[in-house]
Amino acid sequence: MCKKALIKTFNFYIHSSIYVSVAVLFLVLMTNALFQQPFDLAMAGFAFFCTLTGYNFVKYEVYFRNNLPLRKQLKVILMLSAFSMLVSTCFFFLLKFITQLAKLLFFGLTILYTVPVFSTKKNRRNWSGIKIYIVAFCWAGVTTLLPMLNFEIESHQDILSNFVSDFY
Repeated sequence: MCKKALIKTFNFYIHSSIYVSVAVLFLVLMTNALFQQPFDLAMAGFAFFCTLTGYNFVKYEVYFRNNLPLRKQLKVILMLSAFSMLVSTCFFFLLKFITQLAKLLFFGLTILYTVPVFSTKKNRRNWSGIKIYIVAFCWAGVTTLLPMLNFEIESHQDILSNFVSDFY
């Protein structure tokens, strides 16, 4: 019984993208440490919950676009994602204005990456070769650029070099 519950919990952890959100959170915290900045709850919370929302949107929006049936686990993931979207929106408004503007760029890329612009075409996610660059750009932006902008780090060279380093 315990083994079955553990496996079920682990599967939920993987399918709900919690592990991805934890990875993004730790990368944001590494950026804090690198620039000797204090813990920023708004940035950390935003990065975690926004990633959870974004990754689940990318993974599961096809179910809604194509009206596919939802399994019980998917319904729970949907509720978790809705909660995460609400929490990330609250944290979004605690960020500095320049950070909010930059986040809108990454949000736009996520939408363009996921949802087909022309109904007869595939989404950007299925374009060979471009997926890795869009994902790397968004990860580098959320884990490096957004925290640095929110800390108002003055050196644009530091921001650019760390962003490029994380991108590659």
